[in-house]
Amino acid sequence: MAQTSFEIDEKTAKALEELKRVYGVSTNAAVLKRALAIAMIASEEADEDNRIHLLRKKDDGTYAEVVVPQSF
Repeated sequence: MAQTSFEIDEKTAKALEELKRVYGVSTNAAVLKRALAIAMIASEEADEDNRIHLLRKKDDGTYAEVVVPQSF
């Protein structure tokens, strides 16, 4: 297995820590693997302009569309 290392800023480090908690994992590698899997699914489902459309469940139980632009 290839091993890679890179420097990250404080904001990214905090995001990794939060995602470890959310995903219930203990390593940055586990977070990155999950993020890559999500990115692969999103890229396969993007529209012709490479935008990603998501549904966010609102407090009242209805759903609102969220569009992630290509330049995000």
